[in-house]
Amino acid sequence: MENASKSLIMAAGVLMGVLILSLAVYLFSSFKATANENLKRMEQEELAQFNSFYLSYEGRTDLTYYDVWNVVKKAEENNNSYGLDKYENNNFGINVYLESTPLLTSSFGIDSISDFDQTNGKVIKDDGTATKYKCTSVKINSVTGRVYQVKFKKNN
Repeated sequence: MENASKSLIMAAGVLMGVLILSLAVYLFSSFKATANENLKRMEQEELAQFNSFYLSYEGRTDLTYYDVWNVVKKAEENNNSYGLDKYENNNFGINVYLESTPLLTSSFGIDSISDFDQTNGKVIKDDGTATKYKCTSVKINSVTGRVYQVKFKKNN
């Protein structure tokens, strides 16, 4: 009789141990799934915030020289942060064009508006007139979901 009660106590202890381990595994997997969902949501928010800067220009026809220059500077900062010296065919690089002229090339960096004018042969010029520019397209990479190309043209 004494052995039977001890064996029942041992069996109950084993069952409690299995129950506790099962609960721990369940909680671990549940917390892992929640953490992965939160990480994924944060990545999506970060991507949306990154793209929103460029997408805010899409279709606008009232852009000034300085708006275009701001997009070029932001794209250059992005490209430099990834250590890119050639901006084509890369999932993280951004190309900016005025008509078909690339405003970012691998051979220069922009320090000021006058440098920008000189380097690009005054493609974009703040000539004191009310020249306006239009953002004709903002393209998003299908692999990364990031903006990779922005095109502008003079608004005639």
